[in-house]
Amino acid sequence: MKNSRMWFADRGWSWQDFLDNGRPIADFIAVGDPLARPAIEAAEKEARDGRQ
Repeated sequence: MKNSRMWFADRGWSWQDFLDNGRPIADFIAVGDPLARPAIEAAEKEARDGRQ
């Protein structure tokens, strides 16, 4: 989790806010960081499967 918190902080995002409220997929796409790609793909799959 430490690296996740740091990754979010480097982008000016709150880790706790993400845990509480999530973030739009568009935010992760806009970052253009290849490390975000697995999270983007998982969120897109959940949306296709009707889960959010």
